[in-house]
Amino acid sequence: MQHYFYIFTRRDYFMKQSSWNKHYDALTKTAPLPAATLSFALEQFNKEHIDPAQKTAIDLGFGSGIDSMALLNDGWNLTAMDKDATAIKYLRQLALPHYAARLKIIHKSFEEIALHPALLINATFSLPFCVPQHFPALWKNIRLALQPGGRFAGQFFGMEDSWRAREDMTFHTPALLQELFTGFSVEQMEETKREGRTVGGALKHWHVFHIVAQYR
Repeated sequence: MQHYFYIFTRRDYFMKQSSWNKHYDALTKTAPLPAATLSFALEQFNKEHIDPAQKTAIDLGFGSGIDSMALLNDGWNLTAMDKDATAIKYLRQLALPHYAARLKIIHKSFEEIALHPALLINATFSLPFCVPQHFPALWKNIRLALQPGGRFAGQFFGMEDSWRAREDMTFHTPALLQELFTGFSVEQMEETKREGRTVGGALKHWHVFHIVAQYR
């Protein structure tokens, strides 16, 4: 299972805007793969042969737009949200006008809005950047939006992550994650610990839980 240890959205304090622009420009040319968690979730849905009319997804903190494009290419009706203006610009550049009928782009932080019902909620490396006091309401919002049989795909940061001292980020233990996913069937959970770099090139220790779970 391949994982990409890069951060795209809600992280503009790590890089100058000019660096972000170069980074997004490079991504539009290289077309990297979507997150492994999203790819797994899409494979599971494809095995179930769901009605195309039911393929409604939300991409929380879509950043580079890689996952959003994968969802659109797979036939999903997508609401993609991010608070970063550069992310909004590049997704519009990638997806419009071809996918205009199936794409709604929201330029807001995902903590600020109620989520509509969806069969798939994707949150690739975005939920850890929710401030701790807002996380319970955000997770409740996610659970209320997920339809029975729907899936969550995304990442959570563990307590050994080198950003653990940050008070504006949320971290989880395995026990806390087990509590979060009560009422779900966890189809995939992988814990990774490794040294790596951020998009800005800084070294850090990553402690990440990669999760795909189906809501019952």
